[in-house]
Amino acid sequence: MSQQLDLFTDNMLVSIGEQQPLHNEPFPAPTVSQEHYPDEQTLLTRQLQEELQLRCALTIRLTVTDNTSTMMSVRHPINGGAVQVRLHRMFLSAPGDVRKALAHWVKHPRSRKFALLFREFIVAHTDEIRNREARALPPVTRGNCYDLKEAFDELNAQYFDNAINVTISWGRDCGRSTRSIRFGGYYPAEQLIRIHPRLDQPFVPAFILRYIVYHEMLHAHIGIEHTENGRKSIHPKEFKRMEKAFPEYDAAIAWIENPGNLRRMLRRSRHITPESKKI
Repeated sequence: MSQQLDLFTDNMLVSIGEQQPLHNEPFPAPTVSQEHYPDEQTLLTRQLQEELQLRCALTIRLTVTDNTSTMMSVRHPINGGAVQVRLHRMFLSAPGDVRKALAHWVKHPRSRKFALLFREFIVAHTDEIRNREARALPPVTRGNCYDLKEAFDELNAQYFDNAINVTISWGRDCGRSTRSIRFGGYYPAEQLIRIHPRLDQPFVPAFILRYIVYHEMLHAHIGIEHTENGRKSIHPKEFKRMEKAFPEYDAAIAWIENPGNLRRMLRRSRHITPESKKI
């Protein structure tokens, strides 16, 4: 039976299969699924597979994908055999700490030990995710409760001197209860901000929507910085300073961290805007 562990919310899901002990058997020659990648990428895939096998002491079949929704998945077969691992191609260039974390996750799929590291790595590489839907579908800004363009324009004038020139749109609701939710996302390759439609509900205060939109506008304003050791930082010091300076920051964080509010957001939404269904 397959289960999902929602570490990274909407478009960053981690999928795991039921973990079962594997038979002790010698490693076969690495088997790499090639899914139309160039030779260089196939070689990198093989190298990563071999590294994971050595670190995990498991037989692993690695498939590299260009999936836009599930970045990582693992399945441990019930009756033994190779562990099935699927990773987005961004992981082929992952640094050593992320590769070590991958090995831990493959052996312990339900562990959240490196959840933050994975999330930061994936968010920092969102420009490598081919978001075909984002490019193909027109933006939808007007919901039943809130108008994103109105909120965006007010924030842009008040805090950014109208310098933020990106598109904003409601995202797509999965229509089911979930265990995590990504309120918003900024896609630099598409110059697009998407906001989760579950924020377009009467019980969600207007200051929550403003804070989420402001947060994503900060990503567009500041971008990704590189630290002294070469790592990418999606929330550098200037980002955090400007975020905490937002007048409604404390109230927004308190509301978001309230378990009751979060449970209402995670339950299947009965309030999905007609426009959002098109996304």
